[in-house]
Amino acid sequence: MAGCCQTPLKKPTTPTQCPVCKQKGKGVQLITLKALLKPRALETIHTESTYTFCTNSVCEVVYFSDVQTFGKDMLKVSVFQKDDALDVPVCYCFGWTRERLLGSVKKFV
Repeated sequence: MAGCCQTPLKKPTTPTQCPVCKQKGKGVQLITLKALLKPRALETIHTESTYTFCTNSVCEVVYFSDVQTFGKDMLKVSVFQKDDALDVPVCYCFGWTRERLLGSVKKFV
């Protein structure tokens, strides 16, 4: 009868729809949020939660879980899918921006 009075641990659910725009999102790893969120937002992160990226370009929400959301104003840098400016990073690791990418493509067209 061991364990008869215990309740199983609830696993955090992974929401697939943005709580604001209701569009289906894409799962992201916690390291992504740790790299892109401002320090004040990082202090509120729930490390046991699973996070999702809202792919809707006009929605203010960038990342969400079952208990919280992070908007564009909480990021250290702009996100390509959420900002159409030319100086927005397309690739953070190699420093490629939309402008640099378009310039390189024009050389070959």
